[in-house]
Amino acid sequence: LPWVMCPGWNTGIMALNTVMNKRLHWGLGGCKDTGAIGQNKDDDNIAVTGRVNGAVIQDGNKLVRLGVAFSHRRVDSLKYKASPESHLAPAMIKMGIATETVNLVGTELVTVLGPFSLQAEGIASYADVAGESDPLLGYYAVIGYMLTGESKSYGASGTLGRVVPEHNFGKDGFGAWELLVRYSAVDFDGAGANAGVLTAISAGVNWTLNPKSRVMLNYVYGDHDTKGAASAVQMRFSVDI
Repeated sequence: LPWVMCPGWNTGIMALNTVMNKRLHWGLGGCKDTGAIGQNKDDDNIAVTGRVNGAVIQDGNKLVRLGVAFSHRRVDSLKYKASPESHLAPAMIKMGIATETVNLVGTELVTVLGPFSLQAEGIASYADVAGESDPLLGYYAVIGYMLTGESKSYGASGTLGRVVPEHNFGKDGFGAWELLVRYSAVDFDGAGANAGVLTAISAGVNWTLNPKSRVMLNYVYGDHDTKGAASAVQMRFSVDI
């Protein structure tokens, strides 16, 4: 759910690097909102965005990382649409705000302790609306546990990498199996929007057959504080070719 608050299609330039023996990652860039197919839009749709995250603990299969992000965006309007963690579900929130600027502030936490993992993020959207100071909010937390004992890898960009099974399916084992529970929410009662609060609880299992293929099965229950609830069962198969 929090991802509805992040612009999905931008074109721009970014500088990024790692310091402190790759324990600290940073990135800073400028971009323009170009839409889903790269078309040019109004000149006001530009942004400056930065992110920093660093390791508090990074030792073998033990990891604790914290991060912050900030984006200042000039826009012609601010529009959000949210469904309960399923792109096939109808949108329970559709709202728009007349504003010329918006500031996005994000925080993040990643923890890996052997087969256990925790990932959480929060985003606050501060729109320039007269007489309104409360931000729009989005946040989530997902807990995972590898039943087959693997530990999640850590990517060079400061994010969790893919799971590599100790025993691939079909050769010498049954692949890697992971159980997950996720909670997410968006609170769109700030900035004069009054569009309500949408929460979602998910439970699922991921089966990684080998480093290049995975099957995911999830059950999602979403609830809007005034519009009711929805349930979904979702399955996805992905493979690298």
